[in-house]
Amino acid sequence: ETAPGTERLWVTTDRLHRRTCPSTECGSVGRLALGEGVTVREIQNGWARISDSYDAACRGGDSGMVETGNAACTPDNGIEGGRLAEWVSASFLSSTPPADAPRR
Repeated sequence: ETAPGTERLWVTTDRLHRRTCPSTECGSVGRLALGEGVTVREIQNGWARISDSYDAACRGGDSGMVETGNAACTPDNGIEGGRLAEWVSASFLSSTPPADAPRR
């Protein structure tokens, strides 16, 4: 078993949203592509946190980091104290890189 924050997993779908909290209701700060590798810091209810928290660029109550969906700088959107961490659905991650994917 690997220590938390050291497990490397690979994306198994064409586009995987990087969300502000572990829910499809949360805003997307971008996407990962098929074959991209991520370091998983924790897993919670089928969601993997793939970043440490960072500045959410909150202005006027909305995050400048969110590209699509819910941009509210609120705890229920995963943004607390003006900071967010990125989450992806763990069901689209694999411990082995997809054979047909470019290595990233």
